[in-house]
Order: sequence, then structure tokens, then C-alpha cells
Amino acid sequence: MNIGIIIHTQTGHTLHFAKAIQNKLIEQGHTAEVKGLRTKGAVKPRSSKFELRRIPKTDEYEAILFGGPVWAFTASPVIIKFLKTIGTLKGKKALCFVTMGLPLPFLGGKQAVKAMESELDLSGGDILPGVILPYFFKGNRGKMNAAVQRVSDSLK
Repeated sequence: MNIGIIIHTQTGHTLHFAKAIQNKLIEQGHTAEVKGLRTKGAVKPRSSKFELRRIPKTDEYEAILFGGPVWAFTASPVIIKFLKTIGTLKGKKALCFVTMGLPLPFLGGKQAVKAMESELDLSGGDILPGVILPYFFKGNRGKMNAAVQRVSDSLK
């Protein structure tokens, strides 16, 4: 399966998670590519006063993963703005994932995934359950591996 992983990252945690997912998918025989979102200007939590640069295309993928950090108890405004540009995903699998500094998913992770999935609702894609990776200000290899496995299992 050809899989796109489109992310927004600020600190590098989301990129680190996306690369771990990419490696697992490649190990399983898929093709997987990580594409980062960039903006013109600074972005603040819950802001919409910025522009996206070089919006990645999604046509070539059979499945697309969308990831970003949790900011101010919800999804990064960058990934939300990108998801608003998505056209049809009919016939494609879609999965949202987030990274967060706080240890408990109800402290923003669940809200972020829900916000991302609600932007995808009208896309016509097969929306798979979202995945939350709490970092609690440092990485945890066991939690990372378990979250990568959840993503991988969802795509089967």
C-alpha cells in the first residue's frame, strides 16, 4: 500500500513519531512518505492568521495519516487548516494521530483527534480510530512502540 504521512511539528516529537510509523510500515512492505506542513509567519495556538506553504497532494496515496501536536488542549491550527483543504478521500483510509506533552489523553489528546476527524468527516474516506502519543516532556520507547503498532494494526 502507498501511504502518505502528512504532519505539522513544532518541537520534533511529531516528526519523530511519524518517522517511527514510516519505518514500521516500510518494514511491513508498504511504501510510506512523510511530508511536513510549513507556514508563512508565526503560528499561535487556536490562531488562523497564517498561510500554508506548499500544500502536499494526497491523490497518489491509498492511505493517509495526518499528525500534529496538541496545542492548548486541541489540535495544532496548522494541521486543522490543512485538513480544511482536503477534497475527497473516497476509497482511501485516513487516520489522525497526535503527540502531546501532558500524560493523560483527556488533557487535549482526545479533543485534538476529534477536531481532526471532524474536519475529515465530509471527505468520504474510511476514517480509522485516531492514536494519541503522550510524551510527558520526554520520550518513552515503550509507549512509542505501542502507538506505532496501533497505527500499523489499524491499516490492516
